[in-house]
Amino acid sequence: MSGIIGLISVSAATVGASEVKMDRLALAASTSVQTVATPTSGKRIRLIGYFLSLGSNSANLAVELYFGTGANIGSDDTKAISNPHLEQTDASEAVVGNFPDGAGPIGAVDDVVSVRFNDTGDNVRVVVIYREE
Repeated sequence: MSGIIGLISVSAATVGASEVKMDRLALAASTSVQTVATPTSGKRIRLIGYFLSLGSNSANLAVELYFGTGANIGSDDTKAISNPHLEQTDASEAVVGNFPDGAGPIGAVDDVVSVRFNDTGDNVRVVVIYREE
């Protein structure tokens, strides 16, 4: 193979985990809870990564990314994933979180991944990359 090492197989870090999945939302910011990803019934979501970004240059948002359907990230601190503050003035602002495969935050069985904002009216993009276990 001329010095190049090829991958023979690629598998989940956790036995029984699904293939990598991704869910994406492009939405107007809202103080209401919105679901980003829903696991297959009886499964848990383990995050591999997430991406949060703003769509305009006048936004100033606190973002709440968490497991479950609580009213906000403070409903159950054990379900929190990320709570960044995004402020965009004249350049794109984004927050990226990456975790080793099999070592990221994991929700309870049937817990969705939810997002909520402290303000309304701006365009926001949310991407979550995960496996089901």
